[in-house]
Amino acid sequence: MIASGAVEVALAAGLIALPRERRRIGWATAGFFATVFPGNWHQWRTGRSTPGLDTDARRFGRLFLQPALIAWALWATR
Repeated sequence: MIASGAVEVALAAGLIALPRERRRIGWATAGFFATVFPGNWHQWRTGRSTPGLDTDARRFGRLFLQPALIAWALWATR
């Protein structure tokens, strides 16, 4: 969990610091969001809570947010 947050921060920093690499970092961000999806699925199936995701409904809702984040990362960096 902490590691994935660190990757998110690094990707965001890369988007800010390396504007010429925006498209490539956008693809990396989309790939990251796709990579963590199985972990989110597992968290929902096992009922494991984390800050802000302390109910099954919230964990389930996040599953629908993940594809939107992938699309947004590609759209915003095209």
